[in-house]
Amino acid sequence: MPLAARPNPTFTGISQPRRRHLGSVPRSARGSVASNEAQTKETLSPWGGRERPATAAEEVVFIDRLRQMTARPSQGCKTGDLFHRYDITAVVTALRNGVTVGEMFRSAPGLRPESVAAAYDHVERIRRAGVDAWRSLVADPTPATLLEVGEHAALVLPAVISRLRSMLVHHHPGTTVSIEDAVAAINAEILATSDRALELEYMLTDSADPAGATEAGALLVGDLHDGLWSLGSFLPPRVGTLVSPRLREMLDDYADVELFAVATKSRQAVA
Repeated sequence: MPLAARPNPTFTGISQPRRRHLGSVPRSARGSVASNEAQTKETLSPWGGRERPATAAEEVVFIDRLRQMTARPSQGCKTGDLFHRYDITAVVTALRNGVTVGEMFRSAPGLRPESVAAAYDHVERIRRAGVDAWRSLVADPTPATLLEVGEHAALVLPAVISRLRSMLVHHHPGTTVSIEDAVAAINAEILATSDRALELEYMLTDSADPAGATEAGALLVGDLHDGLWSLGSFLPPRVGTLVSPRLREMLDDYADVELFAVATKSRQAVA
């Protein structure tokens, strides 16, 4: 069935998404943002109020706080919680703008904490499955492994997997590069890109140089999603590093891919 024909826009931890623009938000959220000129101006900015995305540590704090607000704080977020595409939009946008959970709900009071948490977990499962698939290929760089895990690895590294697949289909005379050599070379690129991303992320919280922090954030995301996080050799280490075009492709591609990573109950609990 084509993605556009899928009847139910609601997600669970194991359901499949249908195509829908990531910019949509709940009606109550749209009304609250439109009613406040400052919030509207902030929404138009790629950075929101902090002019930078959240760091890895801030993302952990954000999700921990979100789970504290769920209807079952002692149980965490379970597979099966309902969420919509706009819940994914909300959590990723909040992390992209470096806002807090409180700020997110003040801007979009129509959101439900448990739904936003479930949306985050859904995206994280897809991301982790893709990363695990790539690591499986690095550990066993053979055509058989590429055929086995390539579809999953392409969720997070579409350009990389496309390059490797072309090697299996097109044989260029005079070239002796094997899949093993190609995977090793590409993985070296990925590691170098990851190291550079960590350097820039470290600069995000440098209070002594706010201009440098802003510049680091711009280099990571870019004005038109052309920053380091958009590079084909960037392996996203967390949900907050997924740029919008990559996230849209990942969610739409996932509709036809069965995840091999088992969804488990969150172990995070409130004391």
